[in-house]
Amino acid sequence: MTPLQKVVQAIHDQGSKAGLQLWHVGRKGSLPQETAVI
Repeated sequence: MTPLQKVVQAIHDQGSKAGLQLWHVGRKGSLPQETAVI
């Protein structure tokens, strides 16, 4: 079993799903402070 498989198995053992984020917009994806929704 590879290290990644061990991590995924631990996640599944807790009843959750493992996923992978392929793209992240970083700071460009943020909202200006006055329009931020909290």
